[in-house]
Amino acid sequence: MGTTTSRRGRGLERLGSISIDWWATLLAALVAVLAVANILPRIPW
Repeated sequence: MGTTTSRRGRGLERLGSISIDWWATLLAALVAVLAVANILPRIPW
């Protein structure tokens, strides 16, 4: 029973950290989607 509670606690901590940085998570997801869709411009290095 103790492991279930600790897992739930870690899950809530992770959810809490995502909710604090929701804008960064959303931005990273948007960049990933654009990269997969090949919409981002290529940078000529």
